Amino acid sequence: MENIMFSSLMIGKTKIKNRFGMSSQKNCLSTLHGYLTDRNVDFIVARAKGGFGLLFTNPFSVDPDYKCFSFDPSLNSDDQIPSNQIVTRKIHELDSKIFITITHPGLDCSISYSDKPGLTPTLTYTNYLSSYYQQVITINEIKKIETQFGSIAKRAKIAGYDGLLISARKLSLLSLFLSPWYNQRSDDYGGSKEKRFRIIAEIYKKVRKEVGPDYPMGLELDATQLFPPGRTVEDTAELCKDCQDLGFDYILLNRHFAAEESHYNLAKKKIYFSQDCDFGKKIKASLSIPVLLNTAFYDFNQMEKLINDKYADLLCLGTESLAEPNYPKFC
Repeated sequence: MENIMFSSLMIGKTKIKNRFGMSSQKNCLSTLHGYLTDRNVDFIVARAKGGFGLLFTNPFSVDPDYKCFSFDPSLNSDDQIPSNQIVTRKIHELDSKIFITITHPGLDCSISYSDKPGLTPTLTYTNYLSSYYQQVITINEIKKIETQFGSIAKRAKIAGYDGLLISARKLSLLSLFLSPWYNQRSDDYGGSKEKRFRIIAEIYKKVRKEVGPDYPMGLELDATQLFPPGRTVEDTAELCKDCQDLGFDYILLNRHFAAEESHYNLAKKKIYFSQDCDFGKKIKASLSIPVLLNTAFYDFNQMEKLINDKYADLLCLGTESLAEPNYPKFC
């Protein structure tokens, strides 16, 4: 009998040959101006050769003034399309699929790339965020960014990407808007859950208009936010249901995000690095679209069990894919 990790999966109308995914890697291999380099291409192609059925790109910022890291890729102009077409063509020759990851860094922006303060729904003071690093986004800027999401999605489809992932994790702008902690606006983009979700809905419509009804679109979320009044697993499940109703084709879940504690302290509490994936099962139970998990897996039997027991439909590997391009071949 075929091992389920090597069975195919449909995301929308796109067939993924197995359940192994490569997580988005922030490897800083692009040029300062965002063009893909040979090292970019070789890195991704090596994982396709190694058997990964679905590969996610580095995060592409939709706003040319902001990046997570200075050497992240860009697709903000048409002359950047050809270098992306090289990698998509090579991935397709290896019978794998590649989805582009698009985001706005928000408060996760690189101050070495731009001296502009990070954009945020409202000012939030913490032990590491001061007003110097923050600027409240205006309505006009929101509308501009929504249009930028549509523009980069249109170029991504032309470049040959098989689908896209809108990232709303950690301190990215969309994650901040979804959070009652960071988003305390009193206009149409803050307050109730419906208003906090509004920017996601408007971006979805902008992107869908550019790429058409059959192009796979997903949203990346943290399963929970571990600080009050953060998001619980139940809140995330409800949010994912709203995404499904809107028309998203899949959800990619990350582990818990806790901005207020160090990774070391969370590791001691067995929260951040825990192998507990119960959140995946709870969220997937309420959805009919595929759920992808982006986390650390070192045991192939555990990976197989997570798929069989309906914790997820596909597992995205970060550290493992970085350390071993041929990971699926060893399973």
